[in-house]
Amino acid sequence: MKSLYKRKLDKIWSQTIRNRDGKCMKHIGTHPSLLNAHHVIFRSKGDILRWDVQNGISLCGIPCHRWNDNSAHTNNGPFNEWFAKEYPERWKYLLAQKEKVIQFKDYHYELIENCIIQNYPISTIEDML
Repeated sequence: MKSLYKRKLDKIWSQTIRNRDGKCMKHIGTHPSLLNAHHVIFRSKGDILRWDVQNGISLCGIPCHRWNDNSAHTNNGPFNEWFAKEYPERWKYLLAQKEKVIQFKDYHYELIENCIIQNYPISTIEDML
């Protein structure tokens, strides 16, 4: 059951990020159909940021997201430096949230889905978790 929720939330999160940004935020002008939703702090680092809209940014598939030595996945150091410079408040928020460990229960996923759809940071529902 949990994996079904996670897949559903991953799809909603991805679509929300791409709809919000509408273009590659690093190389402006990429066609929306070529966008990838990228987790600034990798989703493997914990569920607290996995579906947080503040942790998402739209990137073009090539060269920003994958497939070259300076992409966000291959070499995330330069990407993180760029993101911190362009979006300093979001970067501070993400670093603070990254330290939190929250284990989600099945009944939390509906709250998370609503946060994503409403474009709210996950921290807005933290007291309910």
